[in-house]
Amino acid sequence: MADESSTEERVKSIKKTIAKIRKEMPSLAIILKVYEKVFTEHARLRADISFPMGVRIPSPDPLRFSQGMTLLNEGIFPLSTDSMEKVSDRMIPFLARAFPNIRPVLKNVKAALKKNKLDLKNCMENMLHSSDESISQTALDLKSDTVTLKFILGQLLKPLIEKQAESLRPVIQNLNWKKGYCPVCGSFPVLSYLKGEEGKRRLVCGCCSHEWRFARTQCPFCENEDPKKSELCFVEDRAYERAEMCHQCKRYLAGIDLRKYPYEFIPEVAVAGMMYLDVLAQEKGYLPMADSTWTLVPHLETCSKRPGAKSRNS
Repeated sequence: MADESSTEERVKSIKKTIAKIRKEMPSLAIILKVYEKVFTEHARLRADISFPMGVRIPSPDPLRFSQGMTLLNEGIFPLSTDSMEKVSDRMIPFLARAFPNIRPVLKNVKAALKKNKLDLKNCMENMLHSSDESISQTALDLKSDTVTLKFILGQLLKPLIEKQAESLRPVIQNLNWKKGYCPVCGSFPVLSYLKGEEGKRRLVCGCCSHEWRFARTQCPFCENEDPKKSELCFVEDRAYERAEMCHQCKRYLAGIDLRKYPYEFIPEVAVAGMMYLDVLAQEKGYLPMADSTWTLVPHLETCSKRPGAKSRNS
């Protein structure tokens, strides 16, 4: 179990940062209040998850890794089932309180788990491998739509998959990786940020939250490097936040310049505070590079647009 004081410090940081964003962005106040609870519950749950000590983690083949072979595809990122029951027992009642409109589906998920008719490990593997047909069939069995089921499964399993990804960092920290998808699980990023005097760019995985270095002007989704085919969409008084849009693949990614960012940097909170950019980018016809909580659940209508959006070539 993680140190309780460090966990509670993170919880306090999440609450403090969200309070500041809510004050400056009243249009996001209601939804950020809900996700404050989600983020703090995830933080506490991650701290309560433990894996067997002394288990040796094999290193990936450096050449295959450099060519884009993820740890998941190498079989080095097996999804542990040890804590899944604990996670689902805590998260299902929590989600029912936080999102009352999906309670009927949560009830069906809980019943299916109790009767061993739902395999969470298999569900997450299907999500990671984009097996939409299998997920759609599971949703049908649970009398749910696919989007709602993806949201629920993501919330149930995110603390567990993040904890496992964290344990794998040491085996790849000195290896070369130049792909736009996550070296651990193969998912696309949900956030891009610039840091340091040189403005070096890092990406944050939308699934396991692993971070990695990436070329500053390249599109992670289609690898486009032509600046004429990319665009930054931002609001003038919050220019440190932007939607990085690629004209070639019609995808966008939330981006932050930490050199000017006025809040403590907590990735999940930072992304939540830029929901207004999701609205702007999607109204322009772009799709998110990775599913996030708010792109899966249809509640963006609760976020009013920020006026005065500007765009420029990146």
